[in-house]
Amino acid sequence: MRGQHGRLGQNADAGPFMASTRLTADGAVVAVATPGHTAGHVSVLAQDGDVSFFLAGDTSYNEALMLAGQVDGVSADEGVARATLGAIQHLARTQPTIYLPTHDPQSGARLARKVKAVSRAVGDRES
Repeated sequence: MRGQHGRLGQNADAGPFMASTRLTADGAVVAVATPGHTAGHVSVLAQDGDVSFFLAGDTSYNEALMLAGQVDGVSADEGVARATLGAIQHLARTQPTIYLPTHDPQSGARLARKVKAVSRAVGDRES
């Protein structure tokens, strides 16, 4: 998933998102447009091998609401927010994704489980 370099803009390579921009030369870290909570809301997608780490900001309060497609709390435009949740769901259906919204108390646990699993796999290969 690679977007235009230098600014967030319309791009065919933005995957399920309407716009993206690469933040690293190799395209492993990408800012993606995730409007809904605010009109210019942006999230960060970091690719590590076949896993995407989705730093979701305020796209939803927690993973369960995102999976349900439920718009929560403050939203500038519910229809736009719902479309953004749909794009995130599409990403999660098409590749392994660790969803990390700002206010979800389980975000840290999801990240720790993945880091632990990767550490075990690397340790097994080194043995």
